[in-house]
Amino acid sequence: MDEMQEYELPFIIDNMVTSQREDYERARMIAYWTARPHCKIKPVDILRFPEEQESSNTNTIVSRMNTTDEDISQLKKLFMNRKQDS
Repeated sequence: MDEMQEYELPFIIDNMVTSQREDYERARMIAYWTARPHCKIKPVDILRFPEEQESSNTNTIVSRMNTTDEDISQLKKLFMNRKQDS
């Protein structure tokens, strides 16, 4: 009764993969809902599963932010002002 048969192995491995996938999906959704109020992203921008891979078009958060040099300089000034206030 305690011995595993050879035909049971693929089912056990599939179950392990599914279990890990659910953990990763849960982590991805927590990260998504945490970041969502601060930037416009999709869950696949946080963690992309193999079946969600795009062929050649990589679309990352940084490339979609459309920051200008003016935006960066304003952020630097804001950071420096906060640093001096502390």
